[in-house]
Amino acid sequence: MRRFAIAVSLACAARVVFGQGGPPMITDDPGTPGNGHWENNFAIAFEHRPNEWSIDAPAVDLNYGWGDHIQLTLQTSLAILKRTDHGAVAGIGGRR
Repeated sequence: MRRFAIAVSLACAARVVFGQGGPPMITDDPGTPGNGHWENNFAIAFEHRPNEWSIDAPAVDLNYGWGDHIQLTLQTSLAILKRTDHGAVAGIGGRR
């Protein structure tokens, strides 16, 4: 009976939860901000592997709506890679 009550509670809760994708830099949001409006997204991406780590900070995604169906986009970040046996290397990051 307890499992049934938990299942019913989760099913009811799922009706009020709305799904949402990540920022456009991750999921390529199909919508535009609208004519004359800006959409600004900032993120930090960190990755760790044995003997190395990398960070993209800040990852910047700027979008400007030019009309209702056109979006001008600028995406960039500062990427830093550090390996155990080498010093840190930094540069302009690319889109993944």
